[in-house]
Amino acid sequence: MTAHLISVIGSSPGVGKSTLCRAVAGWPAGLGASVDHFEEADILARPAFRPVAEEFAGGAGDVRPGTLVECTRSYAEESFAFTRRRLTELLGPATRP
Repeated sequence: MTAHLISVIGSSPGVGKSTLCRAVAGWPAGLGASVDHFEEADILARPAFRPVAEEFAGGAGDVRPGTLVECTRSYAEESFAFTRRRLTELLGPATRP
C-alpha cells in the first residue's frame, strides 16, 4: 500500500476544515484502510510536535515559525515511513501576496 498525506489548511476558524477532514477520513476508513486523522487540537499531543507544545506552554502564547516548520517536516517524514493514509487538519496564518 502506498502512503498518502493529505493536508487541509485554513487561515481562520469555522471555514469547514474539520467537516471536510471528517468526510475525507471516513471514506477510506469505511473501506477498511488505516487512516490517521490528525485533528487541529492534536498538535499539542503528537510527539513530533512536542517542541511546539513546549513553546506554546512557555507562556508567550505563540510559537516561532521555524519550530513549526521543523516539526511539520518531521511529521511528514514520519508519515511517509508508514504505509497508511494520514490526514492533517491545520489552522495556519493568513498571508497576503
